[in-house]
Amino acid sequence: MKLSIEFATGAARYMWSHVFPGAATGQMSGHVDLLRPENHAMERLPMTYAGGATKHDSPVLHAAVALGEQIRAANDEIEAGRRVPPSIAAAMKEADVFGMVMPRALGGPELDPLTQIRVIEALVMADGSVGWCAMVMIYQLC
Repeated sequence: MKLSIEFATGAARYMWSHVFPGAATGQMSGHVDLLRPENHAMERLPMTYAGGATKHDSPVLHAAVALGEQIRAANDEIEAGRRVPPSIAAAMKEADVFGMVMPRALGGPELDPLTQIRVIEALVMADGSVGWCAMVMIYQLC
């Protein structure tokens, strides 16, 4: 079974497809094909799982995954204060989470939409409110 999605952001077009070779048996392993707009090349990546990153992934995603432990350690503080602690906000800024949508022409990483979602997902898995705040901030800065 194969699932394909095409989407565009601005002038860039992306194609994502996922092959489920063992779908009939319930085994969901396979790969993701991603059309990179900058060079129009199809890139085959191993399937990744929620909250993880492979060697092929963006440094921003790796940093978001690594922040998970620090965020989980602050869960009680987040809940009691009803805000993201300044230390975590600073770590997210240092990891370039807030700048991940900035175009390369302006010095940003310009992550593709799929990777942006995976960064938010990694934060949400550590603490839902941290992921929510990151998502809101990222798209307010656009």
